[in-house]
Amino acid sequence: MKIIVDSLACAGHARCHHVAPGLYELDDNGYIATCGFVVAAGQEGLALRGARACPERIIQVSTSPAPAELAVTGITHAPCMRSACPRTNVTLFGNPEEKEML
Repeated sequence: MKIIVDSLACAGHARCHHVAPGLYELDDNGYIATCGFVVAAGQEGLALRGARACPERIIQVSTSPAPAELAVTGITHAPCMRSACPRTNVTLFGNPEEKEML
């Protein structure tokens, strides 16, 4: 199972984090700090509860298998790598193909 997050649409309610703090990490401003992650075995129910807790419905749950490169490297969270963050107006640099990583 994997979680895909539209982090730019996060309104900062932090309900996902309240339900599953070990899975849904927040940044210093209280917004979700990840664009997605692969859910560890045994954490599926907690991940689903966190996704359902989001009032903005920006957290999607995918049951398709994780890409091989995530399994090999052991990466569990994909950091948000966007060209500009509308909340802070700060330009961030990262992989433009981040959605393909998930």
